[in-house]
Amino acid sequence: MDFQFAVKQKYHSAFIAAAAILWAFGALLRTNLTSFPVVYLIAIENLIAAIPLLFFLYRQRESFMASSVKAKISLITTIILSGLLGNFFYISALQEVLGSPKSPLAITAIIQLLQPAVVLFLAKIVLKEKITPKLITWGGLALTGAFLMAFPAFTTGLVGASTNASLIAVLFSLLAVVAFGASTVFGRAAAKEIDYRFISAAKLSVTSAAAFAICYGFAVMVPLASISVTNWLFIAASAALAGGIATVFYYKGLSSAPAKIATFLELFWPLAVFGLDFIRGVEFSNWQVLGAIIVMMMVYRINKLALGKTKLLSK
Repeated sequence: MDFQFAVKQKYHSAFIAAAAILWAFGALLRTNLTSFPVVYLIAIENLIAAIPLLFFLYRQRESFMASSVKAKISLITTIILSGLLGNFFYISALQEVLGSPKSPLAITAIIQLLQPAVVLFLAKIVLKEKITPKLITWGGLALTGAFLMAFPAFTTGLVGASTNASLIAVLFSLLAVVAFGASTVFGRAAAKEIDYRFISAAKLSVTSAAAFAICYGFAVMVPLASISVTNWLFIAASAALAGGIATVFYYKGLSSAPAKIATFLELFWPLAVFGLDFIRGVEFSNWQVLGAIIVMMMVYRINKLALGKTKLLSK
């Protein structure tokens, strides 16, 4: 592997990992916003995140105009899957189990649990990426660790949540798996041709506009004057960290990192959530600690694989 390419890919892998960690902070901030309609949260957060990036819709428009039809369709698909559907299902899942400040945030581990399988399947079909048996082996071990983190008692219930809340949350999470997983693949297809700043600005602004249209159509708008200063701070922080900064970081990384590698780097999301839960005083079992260690070791292995430090990709 070319040295400069390896350095570039390592650099971009760090961006994806950083984005995943910021998503975890967004989950923490949203525990204080469970009283808001999901679609409204999507609309207002994406609007706040999009405003600083609107300049790039004009500045980087040439990269979009010069891209192929496939890249344009991939960008539109990414916006629909990740910006609207994925966020809707994800936030809905969070609101099912986060009624208490001490409820576990590890619902995000469930979202990541099956997402790599979706990404690997679609990456092979859409992007023609080579999926080797050894990549599947390391990835399978990483998902085993994520399973232990999410289901320490080997049941379908989430620690700290009621049975009904768990089942509904799992359903929403599974729908989010498909939406986010597919958006990773189509996002990679778009990022190979379109500037990552244009993708970020387009995704945030179009998602906000569509979500506001839905809010207006279904009469779920929340008067701005009724939102407390405290809630505005939580909304702004979530929009900046999990919205704007994380989105730019993610598509910057995805412009270089293959989708099959990016999906495992996203496991930094549940790892960061695990750490935040620990800080918040949520108790974990030995199985969950073991799961976190396994995930960290396997993600490290997979990233080395991507950098060509092993021969796993070619075997």
